[in-house]
Amino acid sequence: MWFTSRVKRFWQWVFRSPKVITIPVTVVLLILISTGIYKGLDWWDYMQHEPEACASCHIMEESYATWATAEHQDVACHSCHQQSIFATASEGIKWAMGVDEIVFKTEVPNEFCAGCHENGAQLTPQITDSSNHEIHSTNENIACAQCHASDSHQIESGRDSCTSCHTEKHADIPGTDKLYCTGCHNF
Repeated sequence: MWFTSRVKRFWQWVFRSPKVITIPVTVVLLILISTGIYKGLDWWDYMQHEPEACASCHIMEESYATWATAEHQDVACHSCHQQSIFATASEGIKWAMGVDEIVFKTEVPNEFCAGCHENGAQLTPQITDSSNHEIHSTNENIACAQCHASDSHQIESGRDSCTSCHTEKHADIPGTDKLYCTGCHNF
């Protein structure tokens, strides 16, 4: 209330003043507001599209290091770890204030994976014709990360990810103990 009354009084003073004062004050205010909006959008773009923004926080060093050597190193953090503008702003404010209590966005919904791996893009492996992916992801609603994310940003799957659920269903065929399940099963 105090602030709004001060702003109101300021604008009343500006508009009652001669144009020699009104025009320069208005121009300066417009420049300051425009600069603030531009820098705010620039900060938002940096926070959303530059992995270095995530790496600037010391609690993200390990995650950034594994991402930098992972298969998805060309994918920006927020392509998979999306959050609202309010959550991003809150994290930015906490970072600026030196607060280390930032919530990790570790869950990656299947829709984000499907955005690249089911869109027909030539650059990424497509899973739309894979019957086993359909069984696990679509029919059983198993998260992609349950099988493919053994460690932070290490997106791979092997026999261990299959046998974590399929404990009784493994081949006891001589010579297959070192093969991945995908050696016989089409994924």
